[in-house]
Amino acid sequence: MMVLAGTLFVLVMFIRWMVKAVETMTDLVNAISGFINSLTTLLEAVERFKAVRKRHKKNRH
Repeated sequence: MMVLAGTLFVLVMFIRWMVKAVETMTDLVNAISGFINSLTTLLEAVERFKAVRKRHKKNRH
């Protein structure tokens, strides 16, 4: 009987840990996708800035 209870306890703890791990993984994935989104936004801003500077150089001549 004690072995069965111990096995059940370990199973429950393992399932709880798995749920926590999955939640952490979701947070991690969200953080990574957010980071990638901000990176692409930053790159787009840099490209736009370069284009504007090129246009200004052309207008001066």
